[in-house]
Amino acid sequence: AVGEGMDNNDKELLMSHMNFEKKFGQSAIFVTSTLMEEGGVPPSSSPAALLKEAIHVISCGYEDKTEWGLELGWIYGSITEDILTGFKMHCRGWRSIYCMPKRAAFKGSAPINLSDRLNQVLR
Repeated sequence: AVGEGMDNNDKELLMSHMNFEKKFGQSAIFVTSTLMEEGGVPPSSSPAALLKEAIHVISCGYEDKTEWGLELGWIYGSITEDILTGFKMHCRGWRSIYCMPKRAAFKGSAPINLSDRLNQVLR
């Protein structure tokens, strides 16, 4: 059984963690960030781990069977669901940030303007 051989403090910690998972889903980084005073991410998180976790959290099934999905999740059934979801989250006190990660330089030889593109098509 869960909690066998544990003292009361460990059991409380485990139950608290399970409650956070039920509320916010099974992303350790996301759950930890909800406990941080000013939000943010745990300092030990690497950019690669954060990107992987972000992709996991935004996946279609992440919010299933969580309070996050019921109370704060995406709004479906509208052509403007992204706007409605953002508005709903802001009304509940969430903040947005602008995130523009560095990208690798373009790799290839595609034309950079319309006239070069049209020249390439004619060849």
